[in-house]
Amino acid sequence: MSLTRQIYLRITVNEKKIYLNNPDNHVLFPVMDIDFTLYDENKNQLSSMKLADLNHSATHFFSDVNENSFVEIDFTAQKITTMLPSKISSHLIHFLKVYRPIPNGNYCCMHFAYEMTYGRNNKIDEIYKKDFYDLSTCSFSEKKLNSGDIVHLFNPFRGSIPDLSNQHHYALYLGSHYYLSLSGTEGPLMIATLDAMKKAFETTRCVQTIPKQKKSSMLNNSCFFKASLTIGLGVVGLTNVNAGIGLAAATIGFVAAEISEELIYRCTRR
Repeated sequence: MSLTRQIYLRITVNEKKIYLNNPDNHVLFPVMDIDFTLYDENKNQLSSMKLADLNHSATHFFSDVNENSFVEIDFTAQKITTMLPSKISSHLIHFLKVYRPIPNGNYCCMHFAYEMTYGRNNKIDEIYKKDFYDLSTCSFSEKKLNSGDIVHLFNPFRGSIPDLSNQHHYALYLGSHYYLSLSGTEGPLMIATLDAMKKAFETTRCVQTIPKQKKSSMLNNSCFFKASLTIGLGVVGLTNVNAGIGLAAATIGFVAAEISEELIYRCTRR
């Protein structure tokens, strides 16, 4: 009995850049030229296609890719090859096989980023509900990001609360300064740098979303400790807290819109 050949996916981030137009603000911005390559267990290349050619009619290209395998990413400029985390790999392969949900015209960059973390889940619109906290004393650095982390770009309305009526964008960090994201409700899948996305969506603020279950392991970090103290004081009120603690809480600044059930955020200007 013959064994079924295993098919795997490699994403090559080429040094060449191409330019996309954001139809909402008519800004031209650079994204990376990307190749999708299929290969077998012996590393034999089978076929390839450009990311720019991806659409619903092209999803058959990925039909035989093993969803339980790791997606390999080759960053040619840095001469680095890495693997996406297994969960992210599985969710990305599934997305490539089916592309955007039909007929969900509201599916956008946020849904894509959270699908990469949670899978194609009907509750994504509930999962992403969030608070924003003014943690400007924290420093944002890509060196602190891991492959698969979600970043939200936006312009603040008040403190750290995002103005979601204007341009904003969600993206998934891949590594080597590159992010994977979906452009709006109709735009393409793309890989770009943080600066390119900030230009494209005219944003000034960065947020790394942190799953709630990771919060406890971060409490020794002073920024997260301050956020937790602030949240606690915001919940119980300051009536039973002495003046010294109240003043400290006021200094830290509680600017949460509401208490999140799913996520806390590391928020900073860059």
